[in-house]
Amino acid sequence: MAIPNARKQLGETGEFAKAEQLALKGADCCIVMTEWTQFEKLQTKDYLAFMRIPNLVDARRLYNPKEYESLNFAAVGFGAQQQ
Repeated sequence: MAIPNARKQLGETGEFAKAEQLALKGADCCIVMTEWTQFEKLQTKDYLAFMRIPNLVDARRLYNPKEYESLNFAAVGFGAQQQ
């Protein structure tokens, strides 16, 4: 959804993925900065399966930290911390 605007801002200096899991592929860190449903639906297994090093920064506090203990996980930023 945001790719057209990102391309205007960044040109071809970045890589753009057509699916959330593809954006994780080979990554060392993922910073989730949106509350979009497709990112909220990602689970621990997705980060473990696709990322080279599963470091996750939840800047919108979408995820329950207890469910992400197998990752290097930090919940920071906006939103209420889930219990």
